[in-house]
Amino acid sequence: MIVVTATLTAQPGKEEELRAACHAVIAPTQAEAGCVQYECAQNIENPSQFLFIEAWDDMDALKAHTATDHMAIFGPLAESLSAEQVIDAHWIEKTRRLRPREERPA
Repeated sequence: MIVVTATLTAQPGKEEELRAACHAVIAPTQAEAGCVQYECAQNIENPSQFLFIEAWDDMDALKAHTATDHMAIFGPLAESLSAEQVIDAHWIEKTRRLRPREERPA
């Protein structure tokens, strides 16, 4: 599995435009083959910052995602609205739960 985190920081005054652009790609991306998870969150303390959390079956699925029509539109738009973008990808071979859900603090 490939996990991607992408942090986009809006240019001053462009927060709402970037938020709308980010949210517009969620549904079509979640419908893509190989998409395990695709979410976007706005930072509570810094509302100009948006965090994408993505999980993909494999690198082929991620590459296919970057070639979609909606990402061809979103990429340049997000770049024009962002002051900074940081994107990291991580390969996960195996995961295991550290503690059962019922034992986690509320």
